Amino acid sequence: MTVAVQNSEGMARAVACAFLVVCTFASCTERPEGVVATSGEDCRDLVRGAIEQADLLTTPAAKDSIYSAALETLGANPPPNCEWRLLWEQFDQEGNAAAIDQVIRIGQRLLSLERYLSTDQRVRVKFKLAQAYFELGSPRSFDLAKDVFLELDSLKSRSPMMFQATDLLVNTYDLTGELEECSILLQNALVKAQKENDPLWTGELLDRAGDLYVRQKKYREALSTFEAGMALLNSLEYSGTVRDTLWERGVDPARSDERNGERTSEENSALRKAPRLLTIRDQLLLRQRIRHKMGAAFLATDRLGDAKTAYFEALSLANGPLVGMVEAPYVELGELAFQEGNMAEAMDQGQRGLDQARAKTDPDGIRNAAILLYRANKERGDMSKALAMSELARSWTDSIGGSAFALALQKKQVLYEVRDDSLQMAKAYGREQLERRNAQLEAKSNRTLAWASAGVGLVLLAGSGFWFVTDRKRRRERHDRESAQLETQALRSQMNPHFIFNALNSINAYVQENDQDSASTYLIKFARVMRAVLENSRHTEVSLKEDLDALRGYMELERMRMQNKFDFSIEVASNLDSEEVLVPPLVVQPFVENAIWHGMSGKEGKGHISLRVDRREGQLVWTIEDDGIGRNGTKATEPAAEDQNTATKKTSLGTAITRARLDLVERQYGGTAGFRYIDLPQGTRVEVDLPLLLA
Repeated sequence: MTVAVQNSEGMARAVACAFLVVCTFASCTERPEGVVATSGEDCRDLVRGAIEQADLLTTPAAKDSIYSAALETLGANPPPNCEWRLLWEQFDQEGNAAAIDQVIRIGQRLLSLERYLSTDQRVRVKFKLAQAYFELGSPRSFDLAKDVFLELDSLKSRSPMMFQATDLLVNTYDLTGELEECSILLQNALVKAQKENDPLWTGELLDRAGDLYVRQKKYREALSTFEAGMALLNSLEYSGTVRDTLWERGVDPARSDERNGERTSEENSALRKAPRLLTIRDQLLLRQRIRHKMGAAFLATDRLGDAKTAYFEALSLANGPLVGMVEAPYVELGELAFQEGNMAEAMDQGQRGLDQARAKTDPDGIRNAAILLYRANKERGDMSKALAMSELARSWTDSIGGSAFALALQKKQVLYEVRDDSLQMAKAYGREQLERRNAQLEAKSNRTLAWASAGVGLVLLAGSGFWFVTDRKRRRERHDRESAQLETQALRSQMNPHFIFNALNSINAYVQENDQDSASTYLIKFARVMRAVLENSRHTEVSLKEDLDALRGYMELERMRMQNKFDFSIEVASNLDSEEVLVPPLVVQPFVENAIWHGMSGKEGKGHISLRVDRREGQLVWTIEDDGIGRNGTKATEPAAEDQNTATKKTSLGTAITRARLDLVERQYGGTAGFRYIDLPQGTRVEVDLPLLLA
């Protein structure tokens, strides 16, 4: 059966291609209604034939091939009135799972032909593009989502697309930091929704506004907003029971007749066509989302009892009337149980969360549940299960990092190609406009009209040129920033295996030279350090306190491995708040490693390593100093040539990666970022400069 379907579709594609070729050379005399052809050749029959042939096929991929063949048949400079229709059919296929780059290329081309699109088509193109750019992590998604939001709001649309566009506005805040603009859009829409007596839209906006506050860590404002949403939902209940609710939208007073302050009959008919229904499902979905987010806000403000109540209500809804539609907050409840010391409950909720995440193949959910189970098992002393969960969390962390890195590379490639495509489209559009202008000038004998037309053309060209230059500069700057962030992620992904390799070598040496009890203690400390490294590696910057804690754990491990051959001290200047200062994670770890492996390992007697962080003229200065043999010293026992080469390569790799990371930090944040070695009479000092970043 499958072979027969494939053969029929292949035959349909062949027939379609043959039809398109014939239609290219045929004389097409009909014009699409309402569309003015921009070339001497009208191709309505070509477009109609492609659509009819695509309708015979059953899969989006087969339909896509028909439209692609038709577009190729149109040539390099196709008539826009024919091109847009084929592009629209290709773009708007049901069940189309086209690659992100194809969605973006077709969508951008359709927007360049915007004058041929209806309002609904234009909104749908922008919305689909906003989703594609958001999936790539591109800030362009915010501008497109904003356009969709404003357009639908002007039409007073309350469609699912409107709700999804609002979600994109809030979610893309992390990509753009457009805090003020996003807040203004939500607040203006909220005022209008309240004036129109629209409970569902008001509740949805309160939910999104609260979410925006949570992302800014303004938990009090978030809780106040969520409580307003809950009060609205409670007011819709009948005797404490959620029921379907009929309601009638009011009229926005801003649209009343300015002459007498009264609404016109036209406005009344447009806004009061029929009562609306707010279903039980709508109310429960909104209630579950708000209570889930309230739990997070309560937890962040140490209101554990309120957090537990909110999470349990969200859990009851997720496992009851909304089962299968929303995720239950198992891991959050497990975290609360862990904080209360109830390890059995923490493990039970963590396992439920792990099963739920695995069923949906949710990488973040699997990782978070595994981390909770690791901590709970470790607390109960079950180290075998703890290590298994630690390995599971690490594997999914690596998977998430690899996926994010691959997606970022795809984003760079797509944005680069789309930028070039947009420039080519702009040139083609300029040529089309110029040809049309010349035809008009030749058709007109009136010199005054001709000069006026030429003047208008020059103004348009100058304005378009200025806009393209400005837009290209803005895109280039954004592209450079995104490239720097991407390269930083790549270098961090190199640093982590480098650190893990050395730490595992240390464990191997310690296990061979010591008893099992000491080895077990060492493994526990190693697991703690790995947890800190894995957590810090997820972020571009971490607090100075978190970074120092990870370094302290690493130095303790190395001191144990070397049988207390050295002591160490860590100091922070009094004018620095270690919880407020932000630093790239593990950026000085290679220098600490060099001090241990090359300074202490060859020193006779006990050594000392000091690590100090100071603030100097708006810069953060790290000082790593040891009293070892120095960079030019000779070790008491020379290692084998192979071991010496391996150590040199590891030192070179760590230093090279760190130098590259510091260069990127300087490009991203300005200031000075670099390091310098200072040879001492006894030992070596390294000073590392970083821009001072505050949370």
